[in-house]
Amino acid sequence: MPDHRIVLTYDPDGTLVDRVRAALPHRSLEIVHELSADALPGAMPGTTILFGNYLSPAALREARELRWIQTVGAGVDVLLSVDLTSADIVVTNTSGAFGVQIAEHALSLIFALSRRLPAALRSQSARRYEPEPRDDLFELTGKTLGIVGFGDVGQALARRAHGIGMRVIALRRSPSGTPPPRAPLADLTLDPLAGSDPRNPSTLADEFLGPDRLDELLRESDVVVNAAPLTPATVHLFGREQFARMRSTACFINLGRGETVDQDALIDALRNGVIAGAGLDVTTPEPLPPESPLWTLPNVILTAHYAGWSDTMLDRIYTIFTDNLRRFDRGQPLRNRVDVRAGY
Repeated sequence: MPDHRIVLTYDPDGTLVDRVRAALPHRSLEIVHELSADALPGAMPGTTILFGNYLSPAALREARELRWIQTVGAGVDVLLSVDLTSADIVVTNTSGAFGVQIAEHALSLIFALSRRLPAALRSQSARRYEPEPRDDLFELTGKTLGIVGFGDVGQALARRAHGIGMRVIALRRSPSGTPPPRAPLADLTLDPLAGSDPRNPSTLADEFLGPDRLDELLRESDVVVNAAPLTPATVHLFGREQFARMRSTACFINLGRGETVDQDALIDALRNGVIAGAGLDVTTPEPLPPESPLWTLPNVILTAHYAGWSDTMLDRIYTIFTDNLRRFDRGQPLRNRVDVRAGY
């Protein structure tokens, strides 16, 4: 019998098997590699560790010896099910692998909207010298950035926003005090195992608000960034009432999940000048249908859910997984443990 039977459902560069063996060189490992979702139930008997983002109810029923699931991403909404929340299986995510690039992506969208780059690119494509109306341009220095969801991504974005002179207000469950460290905080070092910032994380924002003060954040912010996970409590967190409370000059950035936004309400707000613009890395559904008005609205920038990708992303994901693998083997607490009932 092997010491560990590990199923890997994700390995885009083909290096993960070797990394796993290198992490536990003195252990006997049985590694099942790159199975499709349909084939997964047949691979689960005897499996103790799963690396991947999907586990169907049928596969879970076969996973009688499964003790730990390491997800590929930070969000775990695609994995969770009623059956899993009642099972005695530890779930960990790879928070710490995405903060740097998603924060940079957010800033790219914010800069593009503040300088009206979509209009400039359309003019360039048409070979028209057409200066953007100057009243529509704005500086970010001195403006207020509101961040909803202050985990790995929110904290990485706050650091960078301070660097360009923005005031940062953030919404989180515990608006005061020092929160217990959960996920590693990705910083400019790109080290996903760096651990919590030695400073009090409360210093990363100028003001923290509790969940009951979302309206206040919306009223005060020039840019609102949604980095909240998808949970039952965040479905349509942003709807008509929320967009109506935002400034007419404000921009909305969604980096979390499309389902956290009432998309019809967002389209109406953009069409009617309730808000000035939006940068969306996520939509609902995905892929976005060709007939969606979001494709043609002049004040919208769409990216195809790739904010989390970068040239160093896989290394950070694998570093978190193999570090947890050694911890699991030694019986130590795992990093980035997810509360499967809360959904994050």
